[in-house]
Amino acid sequence: MATDLILALSENISPVPYRFEATNISVYSFEQALYHCYYYWKESWDEIFIKDNFIEWVREELKLSFIASEIVKMKSIRNLKDRIIAFLSVTYYFDKDELDSLKSEIQEWQNQSQSEKLKEKGDALIAVGSFEKAVIAYKAVLSYDKKNYAAMNNIGIGYMNLEKYDKAEKWFFKAFECCNTNDKIISNLIEACIYNNDFDVAEKYIQLIEKNFDSGEIFCFKGEIEFGRGNFEKAINYYKYAIVKNDFLAIFKLADVYEKQGKFETAIKALDMIEESNIEVLIKKSIIYENAFDFKSAIKCIEKAIIYDNSSVKLWTYLAKYYRLSNDFIKAEGAVCTALRCSRDDLSANLEMAKIKREQGKIKEYKMVMAKLFKNLKNDYRDIYF
Repeated sequence: MATDLILALSENISPVPYRFEATNISVYSFEQALYHCYYYWKESWDEIFIKDNFIEWVREELKLSFIASEIVKMKSIRNLKDRIIAFLSVTYYFDKDELDSLKSEIQEWQNQSQSEKLKEKGDALIAVGSFEKAVIAYKAVLSYDKKNYAAMNNIGIGYMNLEKYDKAEKWFFKAFECCNTNDKIISNLIEACIYNNDFDVAEKYIQLIEKNFDSGEIFCFKGEIEFGRGNFEKAINYYKYAIVKNDFLAIFKLADVYEKQGKFETAIKALDMIEESNIEVLIKKSIIYENAFDFKSAIKCIEKAIIYDNSSVKLWTYLAKYYRLSNDFIKAEGAVCTALRCSRDDLSANLEMAKIKREQGKIKEYKMVMAKLFKNLKNDYRDIYF
C-alpha cells in the first residue's frame, strides 16, 4: 500500500526514458516498466533485477526511492519466478489472476530442459530484433544438442539480420548438412550465398528445390543472381515473373534494378504497385529520391510515412537526414530531437545529430555526442545472463 501511495504522489512520467537492451523498448514510467516485465520477461528478465542502472533510473528519474530500495532487496531472490512475481507485486498494478497466470507460464518454462529454455529465449529475442543476443542463446542450445539444425538455421537468420553474410552462409550450410531435405533451410542458404556473391553455389541449391516450389521466390532468387552479375535485363524479366507469382518483395528488387540503371522515375513507378500507405515503400521511395538528389521529394515521402507512425525513431531520423542534406539545419535538428525523445540512445539518431552538429561547425557539441555514442556502444557489449 505504501508503494501505491508513493506512485500517486510522484511524477508518473519521466522525460528521461529507460531503455531495455534486449527488446530496445523505452519506458517512461514505472507502470510501463511493470508492463514490459510482464510481457517480455523471457527476453529481459535479467535486466530488470541485475542492472543497477534500472534501479538508479527508478530512484533518480522517477523519484521513487522506496520502490528502488525494495527492488534492491529482490536481487537476493534466487528463483526466477519468485523474483519476477515479487517485482510485479511491488504495487497493485496486476491483479491476482494475472499474476497466477504468469506464475504458471514461468513454472512451465522452468520445467523444460535447458536447451528448450534457451531456444525459447532465442526465439523471443529474434522476434524483438535483438539478433546478437539471439545468436548467443541459440549457440548455447548447441552445447546441449549438437545436431539441433533448427538452432543452426536460426543462428544463420541472426547473422543475416546483422549483415554478417559469410557467417550466415556457414551456419545455414551446417543446418543443411544435418537436414538436407528442409526446403526452408535450403532457401535461407541460397539467400546467404547470393548476398556473399556466391552465385554459382546459389544456382546449385536452387536446382535442389526448384521442382518443389511454384512460387515467385525462385524467380526472385534468379533475378538477384542476374542482378549481382550485372545482367540487368535478365534480372528485370525474372523479377516480373516473380511479381506475377505474387512475390511483392520482387517489386522492391525491380525498383533496385531501375535505380541502378539511373531510371529513377521508372523505379518509383514500380513501387506504385504497392499501396502508398506502406511505410517501407515510402522509405524506399525516399532513398531513390535521395540518390537522385531530389531531397524535397524525399522529405515529402517521409512526412507522409510519419502520418502513419509518428513515434518511429527511424522515420524521424530519415527526415532529419534529408533536411540536413537540404542544408535546413534548424528543421534537421528539430526532427532528430524528436527521434531522440522516442529513444535517447538510438545509434542512428545520435549519429545523425553528430553529423548535424559537425556540418554546423559546432565541434564541441559534435564531440560530446560522439563521446556519448562510444559510451553506449561499450555498455551494449556487456555480459549476458541466461
